[in-house]
Amino acid sequence: MRGSSGQVAIHLSQPIDVSDFAIEHVAKSVAINWRSAPRQIEIWGYVIGDASDSDGSSPLSDAIASQSSGHGSDDGQDTAAAEIANPPFADSRTKHGMGKLTRLASYEYEPSDTSAVQIVPPETRNSGPLRVRTIILKINSNWGHQEHTCIYRFRVHGHPAA
Repeated sequence: MRGSSGQVAIHLSQPIDVSDFAIEHVAKSVAINWRSAPRQIEIWGYVIGDASDSDGSSPLSDAIASQSSGHGSDDGQDTAAAEIANPPFADSRTKHGMGKLTRLASYEYEPSDTSAVQIVPPETRNSGPLRVRTIILKINSNWGHQEHTCIYRFRVHGHPAA
């Protein structure tokens, strides 16, 4: 990513109950410039309420499914593409909501030769599983590289929502 901060959103193929996250940068000793590693990160997600609140679909996921299956509108307009270009973000009280935007974790990544992959636990929740379908990885800073920040891999660990 260009610069020392930025964000990326990931829409999962189905809702999952999150157990933890993993972020990876190349080992410090072999990096061309280890200062491009992320430093302060936040992980946000649209938390879906209990299973009765949402069936895990959303207008965005329905549009993607419609577009990939080749089904369009009868009037020749590609409504699926229009919905993807301007996705509606709803709260979890609606049947097709994406959930409530919630900070799931805050973490400082430490470049290392022994721990290039670092596990980030979610912040404590009071009740029930942490069920999400859309995750936002927000990089607040890196270790001093002004031109770009490198992330080699970001993973969301968990189980498919029941």
